[in-house]
Amino acid sequence: MHAPVRAMMQAVFADFHDADENFVEQFQTGGFDARTFELYLQALFTEQGWTIDRSHSRPDFFLRKDGVDIFVEATTANQAGDGIKPYKIAPPERTTMDIRANLANEVPIRLGSPLYSKLKKKYWELPHVAGHPLILGIESFHEPGSLLNSSSTLASYLFGLRQRWYHDHDDNLIIEPDQIAVHRIPGKEIPSGFFFSQMRNTSPRCCSAIAVRPRSLIAWGRRGHFAAMPSG
Repeated sequence: MHAPVRAMMQAVFADFHDADENFVEQFQTGGFDARTFELYLQALFTEQGWTIDRSHSRPDFFLRKDGVDIFVEATTANQAGDGIKPYKIAPPERTTMDIRANLANEVPIRLGSPLYSKLKKKYWELPHVAGHPLILGIESFHEPGSLLNSSSTLASYLFGLRQRWYHDHDDNLIIEPDQIAVHRIPGKEIPSGFFFSQMRNTSPRCCSAIAVRPRSLIAWGRRGHFAAMPSG
């Protein structure tokens, strides 16, 4: 069943330089989701024609194409606790009200924490990064189903805005932006608007963010079958 997944990952890993020398160890233990996402980015950038340099331990990727040089650092929102926790496709059952609360507060906090942690590392101050654009690539594995429902929520957190819609007296659809000040859950609160945070503004070239959906084993398997990878 998973033979096409394994074959495709092995094909990508053949050209993957492990600068940290711990990729396989983490891939086989508690860092499986994070390393799967990193491997996917390797395949994505290769397919798009970027020249990939992974000779530096951080950020994860130095990319060159058509006279443009950029750095990309990968991160993931993971499930709480240590050890191997396989990602599950089906989201937990929630009421409509609970779903809205989860997307408005819980998900932004789970995505915001790893992004802010990366920001605190100030990669733009490294000599080989200084003066170049820096992109943070993020993927969400923090709970079952999170690959399918966090894209719009991430955008709301990054810009500190959400869209509110209603119909006026003439039944015209009206869509207006609402500014978000904070995201709050019991015991934790973070400001919204990652792109406008004080630390982010210390470097005019940091940061953009990319999120790619979905990158689970099922997606790898589907692409493996399409690419006619071995199935046995």
